[in-house]
Amino acid sequence: MSNKIKSRITLLAASFIATLAIIAAPIVAADNDDAGEFSVTLEQATAIAMEQVSGTVIGAEVESEDGATVWEIEIRDTEGVVYEVELDANNGEVLEVEKDD
Repeated sequence: MSNKIKSRITLLAASFIATLAIIAAPIVAADNDDAGEFSVTLEQATAIAMEQVSGTVIGAEVESEDGATVWEIEIRDTEGVVYEVELDANNGEVLEVEKDD
C-alpha cells in the first residue's frame, strides 16, 4: 500500500475518532431526578443553543429552576470562551445566554 493511501486512511480514521469524541463529549442527558417533565430533546436543545453561540457543545443538562424545567447547554466558541445557553425545556424558548465564569 502506498504512503499516500496510508496517509488518507489514517486521516479518515482520525476524523472518525474525532467525530465520535465530539458526539460523546461530556453531554449529560436528562437523568436529573429533580427536573420535571419536558418535551424538548437533547438534540433539539443543542441545535437551538448552537443558533445562539457558534462553537462546540461541551455539556448539557436538564434542571429545575424556579419551578420551570430548563436545558443548560454549555458551548465553547472558537476563541475558547465558554457560554451557557439556558432554554425552556418545554417550548425551546431561549431564556438566557451568558459567558460562563
